[in-house]
Amino acid sequence: MFHSIKNYARRRLLGLLGGIESETSGHPLELVFKILRMDSPKPCIVQIGASDGSLHDPLADFLASSDCRALLVEPLPGPFQRLVARHSSRPNISCRQVAIDESVGKRSIFTLSEDCPYAGEQLSSFSREHLLRNGVKERHIRSIVVPTLPLPQLLEEENIRSIDLLQVDTEGFDHVIVAMALGLEQKPRFINFEHLHLGKDVRSRLHEELRRAGYSWVLAGWDTLAWLSDGSVPEGTGA
Repeated sequence: MFHSIKNYARRRLLGLLGGIESETSGHPLELVFKILRMDSPKPCIVQIGASDGSLHDPLADFLASSDCRALLVEPLPGPFQRLVARHSSRPNISCRQVAIDESVGKRSIFTLSEDCPYAGEQLSSFSREHLLRNGVKERHIRSIVVPTLPLPQLLEEENIRSIDLLQVDTEGFDHVIVAMALGLEQKPRFINFEHLHLGKDVRSRLHEELRRAGYSWVLAGWDTLAWLSDGSVPEGTGA
């Protein structure tokens, strides 16, 4: 009986996801968190572009109240150190200081200089132009060389075979990372990524790629939330 009730609740929540209109409700990630709590005591979460895990982090409350397995990825030294300190008492959460890219190597990330008069590490990007478009003066931009790994290799190193929720916020590189996720042998059940800094054509192509890969998706403010929709979202498998 309980299993039947749980399945019914999952179907109702997924129905709510499909009925959400952009900009009219709270973030649908809250529904995803409810599904994950119903399905598995330890869902697997991977966050690319975690920053320091506090400011504007959509996963912060869920991570604080869940025993999920989480892999948090942040390439910049300062935010990474704060991220590690924030989760130092949580053995279920691991952190990696690396940038996700299409090849193994090193690459420059552009971020704010130490003498920049305002905060904004979340704007850090592979693109210098991204910072300029967002009002950062040229003199306040510096570059940091960081190690890079493709997403599949990172997951292999971390022994992650399946992902319940992939959260991506990489200031204009999100489409590349989502494309890597769609190429995984076992695709993430849910993918939430920031589309704000993607051009209209890039965003449209990515939404079409999601559809072809078996996902439904909904716009939620600056984000796109996608979920596997080939019949139903499979129950959580953890890592």
